[in-house]
Amino acid sequence: KEFLDYFDFIECQATNSRITISLDEKNIVPDEYKDNLIKSTGFSDPITITDFRIRNKQVNLLVRRRQWLINGLNGEEKVSRSVSNLFDADRNITSEFADFTR
Repeated sequence: KEFLDYFDFIECQATNSRITISLDEKNIVPDEYKDNLIKSTGFSDPITITDFRIRNKQVNLLVRRRQWLINGLNGEEKVSRSVSNLFDADRNITSEFADFTR
């Protein structure tokens, strides 16, 4: 799957010097928890990612990862996906995500 299959565009705010794009993770249960009783409990605090400049403006991506409450063998556990999977091995934003911000 591609990056934007996992996130909803929420809003874009622009000033003279900055563009802020807000994205929320879709309510898609991680594959490793599909067999468990799971409930979305909202979002983590937003993570700000500074991206490539657009027309000489700083671009900030405000990303909120979804959190789930999982009922498993060890009781309830709160989980969310790691932000590290937003990047490729070189720690650059994935090419598809870069294309989206252009």
